[in-house]
Amino acid sequence: MREFGYLPNKAISVNEKNEIIDGHHRFLAAKNLGIPVLVQICKGMRDEDILQVNQDQINWDKHNYTGFWAKKGNQHYKAIQDFMLANPKFKMTQTLILLSNEPNAHPKSEAFQKGKFITKSYAKAQEYANWINEIANTFNKAYTSKFISALIVCDMKCKEFSHKICETTRRQFIDKTRIIICNYY
Repeated sequence: MREFGYLPNKAISVNEKNEIIDGHHRFLAAKNLGIPVLVQICKGMRDEDILQVNQDQINWDKHNYTGFWAKKGNQHYKAIQDFMLANPKFKMTQTLILLSNEPNAHPKSEAFQKGKFITKSYAKAQEYANWINEIANTFNKAYTSKFISALIVCDMKCKEFSHKICETTRRQFIDKTRIIICNYY
């Protein structure tokens, strides 16, 4: 693209609202290079059509679907965007686990793409994120899905659970791969 410019047979498809239907990557590349883009307006395209085009071409990832549904007013997807902006150290998978407040929560792709992902407590997800950020100072695997799921399980199953490394009645020791909970009385 830098060498030959924008190819005329590779127009970016947009709807009547100038929302990109197809050509997101070409648009970003041209924008970064300061090259004008060729646009094809597809009249009568509905949201369902936009989703179908991108599902058929396998161009979109969870970030694209999150942006699409958040823009359409889906509060669960808006929560995903907000959480990721507030907590940039967490990847999409870890964010979905935290916002579902359940260990190993991996939404089915089709349901996620159709805007059916459900968040639970944003406040609890932020509490977990704060714990993980604190633990990450001494444990380099704190941001992994396995660790986050283990932390949620501990919180769900142990009434006295605390993420703190030392307490008077309960101590959690972190080894290279997992949390080991030990009781001392």
